[in-house]
Amino acid sequence: MAESMLSKIGRTAKMATIGAIKTAGDLGEAVLEATRDVLMTAVEGAADVTVAVEQSVVKVIRGAVHGAKDVGEDVGKTIQAAVRGSVKAAHEAGADIGTAAVAAVRGSVKAAEEVGADTGKALKHAVTSS
Repeated sequence: MAESMLSKIGRTAKMATIGAIKTAGDLGEAVLEATRDVLMTAVEGAADVTVAVEQSVVKVIRGAVHGAKDVGEDVGKTIQAAVRGSVKAAHEAGADIGTAAVAAVRGSVKAAEEVGADTGKALKHAVTSS
């Protein structure tokens, strides 16, 4: 049911996260890089990069969280890494980092709710992603 709610970007992020988790030893680094890569691809060629990042980051984070949940990984650590990856991608793309961070936090809470995780903890993990 929740899978059908994910957009194409979200599904791509989910599959990239699952693949990264299965092949990498470090969950945080794997999710960060997968999130960054998917978001960079999603905004490539956009006329307004900040708007493209804002629209895509929620989908990317939701996909990452759904992927982590599906393979039994820590949702909190996934949120931290996905937020860091999203902000990193926003910076590299030249988008407004504040806008990306707010969208990432919003997406983290929404994704946590969708997979049945504690939204308060999700919020904490999202805003303490250093």
